[in-house]
Amino acid sequence: MPVAALALLAFALAAALCPSAAFARSDASAAAGVSLKAAGSLAQQAVPDQEVRNGWVYVSVSHDGKYAVSDGEIPGQTMWRVPIDLADVGAEVDLEELGLEQFRYDADADGVYDTTLLQVMLYLNAHYAADPTLQVTGGPHSAFIHGLFGYDFNLNYYVNGQFPMDESLGSNTGASADAIVVSDGDFIDIAHYSDPNFYHDELSGYRYFYGASGQIVHSYVAAPGTDFTAKVGRVAADLDAASTFTVAEPGCTVYRTDKVDAVLPVQIGTTQADGTIQARFDEPGVYYLYVNGSQGKSTTALVSTPAFVRVYVTDASGVQQLIDALARARRDLGTTVLSSAGADGVAPSKSWVDAATAVTFKSAIAQAQATLDGPPAADADVASALGSLAAAQDVFDAAKQGGAAPDSDAYRAAVEAAGAEVLATRSSADGRDVPPSVSWSSPQARSDAMAAVYAANALLDQSSGQLASTVSVREADAALARLEDALVAFRAALKPGVVPDVTVLSRVVSEAAAAKAGIQVSAKSGSDVPKTAKWTTSAAFSALDSALSAAAKVQDKVAAGTATTIEVDDQAVAVAQARDAFLKTVKAGTKADAKPGEQAGDQPATPLKLSKPVLTAKTKSAKKNKVTIAWKKVANAGGYQLKVGAKTYTVKKATTLKKTVTVKKKAKVKVRVRAFKKVGKKTVYGPWSTTKTVRVKR
Repeated sequence: MPVAALALLAFALAAALCPSAAFARSDASAAAGVSLKAAGSLAQQAVPDQEVRNGWVYVSVSHDGKYAVSDGEIPGQTMWRVPIDLADVGAEVDLEELGLEQFRYDADADGVYDTTLLQVMLYLNAHYAADPTLQVTGGPHSAFIHGLFGYDFNLNYYVNGQFPMDESLGSNTGASADAIVVSDGDFIDIAHYSDPNFYHDELSGYRYFYGASGQIVHSYVAAPGTDFTAKVGRVAADLDAASTFTVAEPGCTVYRTDKVDAVLPVQIGTTQADGTIQARFDEPGVYYLYVNGSQGKSTTALVSTPAFVRVYVTDASGVQQLIDALARARRDLGTTVLSSAGADGVAPSKSWVDAATAVTFKSAIAQAQATLDGPPAADADVASALGSLAAAQDVFDAAKQGGAAPDSDAYRAAVEAAGAEVLATRSSADGRDVPPSVSWSSPQARSDAMAAVYAANALLDQSSGQLASTVSVREADAALARLEDALVAFRAALKPGVVPDVTVLSRVVSEAAAAKAGIQVSAKSGSDVPKTAKWTTSAAFSALDSALSAAAKVQDKVAAGTATTIEVDDQAVAVAQARDAFLKTVKAGTKADAKPGEQAGDQPATPLKLSKPVLTAKTKSAKKNKVTIAWKKVANAGGYQLKVGAKTYTVKKATTLKKTVTVKKKAKVKVRVRAFKKVGKKTVYGPWSTTKTVRVKR
């Protein structure tokens, strides 16, 4: 069943907002779970191809309106804004080692897997839960999680006070934990409820404290003995609009305590209609305000989360400055890349530091935070903490280096070459429609290769042809490596076009040529052709000659290696059909026999057949604009007819075997010759010689 991780099972069922859930194991086994401890991956060593981020995320876990308390490796921790070091998460949690490789997520397609909420949850369970095992089912972008802090999959989680969305699945689809990239400063609230229908109630959602500007806050600063205003609000999801909204929470009972604890002995009052309440602490120190989750409007079940806020009560003037400085330091740390690959692993638009520099800066941040969280600090203590943090910030800034710029020209050239390589091939089902001089693959293989080209090309700015400043050398190299892998697979799938079998075409061409032999042309329905001869129309001759001419062109393409099997086979069928159609038109002549007294020579006893002339090597252009046509003598010829380009010439003497003609405006002409003989009143023509192309001298 689809569940909204980060969204929630209930939200998914209610509005089909997201086909995602909680943690998922690839074998979909309900019995087998995953555990960092079981996998032995707690060693502090970076996972290959896994991004290691700087900074912290802050995780809260609640059950039925109260915060959970850890009972694992780190026991007794009330699970409100528990800081999780992202560098530790990236180093410890190897999804592939845990059998969850299908849930690895590379949001920016740079070949390095991003740190996701799924990994944070695995890390959290390993260190803070008595049973670190999580059962993970589902698939990418649709993960079901069972066993977080021992809870079932009826989970709901928000990131930074918002219902997270997965844009890759559509504009109104919630994101599951495996598809949520986490960054420094993110605060993550995970809520579990016993009632599976909690999301239906209009009072469901997440409670937070708010500042004067309407923003979610996690701390207030107040002077001792002075009233200050706190405000409680609730963030809920509008499932139809796939968005979140905030409402004030009136009538909330607010407690005060000096530590984050589930035991809350002191009640200070209830919130007003606008969710505000006046609070006061008389002595300097660090305190907390707290509200429980609430029952629903239509159910007695708990349907919303609790909320804590830290209150710094101090006379020191620099506390807010220190809070702001810490926020800036954490933000700076989180936006600076931790790179073990040096500049090549970082985009030109970003800065990077090595691990040692990051650890030193983290230590300075922790010391400044300890000043806030420890005993009430005097002005001098706060000033000292501010100075130390500023000095550490300066050292950190000085250590930053810019990312290296990849070679855009080389990258573009590689992508263009890959595209040209794929486009030079053809797709085919069997290669019969591809000439042997060209390679082919299946349509799917070619489509996959082009998809890889397009993916690599997407990193280039299409107007400038340059890689974006957000692309690192490593990302560009990874993109080209993926492209090359795709090309290797594509090349392995390539085959040459099928070599055509010309046997049938050659045979039907010979048969068609033979079918014309001795057949006369009659424009008088055969009345001018002796009964002993056969005739057909000039149109029938033209149709057959046209088919033979087309076949000759295909035969030329076969010789050049550019003809396809389908082309040859289709032409063989066309010639055979033309031959058969021609033979159906052939009929016997109807001319009457010669009457007594008529010249016997008017009609031969048997039809005269003249052989095909042969052009000799003397057929050439020896002089400017002149072409000489020479041929061998044909027996029984009475003369010869020459075709030079579009012009026809007649040689009336059988003994003349050469003729020179003038050719203008053409660089080359085609020439051929045939014999003829006058028999009675009829002229009998022999077949044309083979056509020869002569280049004309200029």
